[in-house]
Amino acid sequence: MQQIKAPTLFSTSTHQLLRSATQSAHAQIEAHTLLARLLAADLELTEYADILFGFRYFFQHFEARLAAECGVHQELSEYQYRSRVPLLNHDLQQLSSTLPHWLEPYYSHEDGLAVTHALPKLTTAPQQLGALYVIEGASQGGRIITKRLAHQFANADKIAAYFSYWQTEPDSWSIWQHCAARLSLSQAQQAEAELAARSTFFAIERALAHRRHT
Repeated sequence: MQQIKAPTLFSTSTHQLLRSATQSAHAQIEAHTLLARLLAADLELTEYADILFGFRYFFQHFEARLAAECGVHQELSEYQYRSRVPLLNHDLQQLSSTLPHWLEPYYSHEDGLAVTHALPKLTTAPQQLGALYVIEGASQGGRIITKRLAHQFANADKIAAYFSYWQTEPDSWSIWQHCAARLSLSQAQQAEAELAARSTFFAIERALAHRRHT
């Protein structure tokens, strides 16, 4: 009788493999016109508001898809996703009183479809692990960004709830890392996770491509 081989497991960590597989996508989004301005010494409040608006649009779509899949997969049960939309709503509301003449960007119907189509499937544990790698890993950038905002804006403590998420306890990035270390992914499952991570970067990029009223 022919022996059935077990799936090949990776010796390199899931975290390392995801980081390597998304290097290009990560660099591309960091070079995005809006995000490249985030650490600029002459960043304007209107630019900052545009950035937050784009992130809110992304998270509205991402969280809707995650909810449609009945939340976080049972294999990631120790991880609990916490919504970013309320944080972004808070920051934008605070900015609206500071920027009375700022007009919200908008999205065409096609723009909305582009974000929806770019989002990864979130049905399996590997898919969710890959997408959450991007989201939880990105939150760590707030360590640098909040310092830059505090230097740039006098009211930074009131408009940086989203970028201050990294201070939230329990630390969801550490919990994600623990989940990634605990799960043994086959080659096919690792590929699933990597595709979901790249798709998440692309969906964020699409969400930042909003339009201005003329």
